[in-house]
Amino acid sequence: MYRLRAVYLRSKPKHVCVRRQCTSLVPPKIQTVDIASGNFTHHSVQKVNECFQEGQYQEAVDILDEILLKHRKNLLALYQKGMALMGLDRLTEAILCFDAILEVASDSRTLIAKGEALQRLDYPLDALECFDKVKEVCTTKIKALDGNDQEDKNTFTEDIALAHAHIGTLWMQLGDYHESKENFLKAFSTSRAFPGNFWLRYAECLQHLQEPYESILKAFDEAISSEPSPESFLSKVEFLMLQGQHQGAMDCLEEYKYSESYEGNEWYYGLYKGIVHWHKGEIARSLEEFNATENMESFELLPAESKAALYHNRGKALASLCDFENAEKEVRRALANDFCEEHRNLLEDILSKSSKTTKSWESPADE
Repeated sequence: MYRLRAVYLRSKPKHVCVRRQCTSLVPPKIQTVDIASGNFTHHSVQKVNECFQEGQYQEAVDILDEILLKHRKNLLALYQKGMALMGLDRLTEAILCFDAILEVASDSRTLIAKGEALQRLDYPLDALECFDKVKEVCTTKIKALDGNDQEDKNTFTEDIALAHAHIGTLWMQLGDYHESKENFLKAFSTSRAFPGNFWLRYAECLQHLQEPYESILKAFDEAISSEPSPESFLSKVEFLMLQGQHQGAMDCLEEYKYSESYEGNEWYYGLYKGIVHWHKGEIARSLEEFNATENMESFELLPAESKAALYHNRGKALASLCDFENAEKEVRRALANDFCEEHRNLLEDILSKSSKTTKSWESPADE
């Protein structure tokens, strides 16, 4: 099976929270003191929040730049500008904003944001240093609180938990799954209210450690419960298929069909039903699902990588019927949309099985 999760992540809008993106791009509530100081007008406050909610990050940057021209040391404006720049994938510029804040204040939320930016830039060791600093800063601040500051204590405790979740993801990226699991458990023991992508990474970590089936399944269920996104549902479907639990995979797809994330992502349902039927050996039904999915009105609007996923899997199904000629056509269509290794490997396998000797490896753009 061609794993769709990578395609799903590449094709998501920039402002949607998915793997290795910031936990939340919606800024914290602007405090009354900032308004009273004259650094923000009520109109600016409302407009910036609307921009974040609508994913209009460049407009937010423009508004915040105007504010920073007059109040260049306004830390909240710097923080929000950094978050807006992250929404635009201008990560290096975002880090400059966060560093400007950290020069004058050891703020845990700013450290978390900087760590997320470094994580997305693929600097795992620098990101680890940032998240370790979060734990240090929050622990120090908790010790300095008196008994009447329970709300602040809860905030700092949640930041420590979030740092552990990020550290768990980073250690998994670095290949230390035991250290990864330990940090995830520390995070979840403090708070279970994490975005689904952290639970998915935890489930992935447990699979690498060959943990019991029930533990992995529970992690997927937590992901769906906290964030019923297509990625959460389809990751569980993939896991169940690999375990030979085809009926469980179908049941999960039906649950996805009636979830809030189904609208606008209907094609995943048809595609994955086709993949499950292929795993069950029901090739004719598999091809029916693939054909129906391609005939959806929304199919032509999909990113090229997503279309390639359908062509790849339909080619694989046709190859199962020894229809190598049409299987080759499908995989070449996949390559024309997304010239990647998975498609090239499948084409090579089909050409080999059909006893062809000529293998054309030119990029479709060069043909």
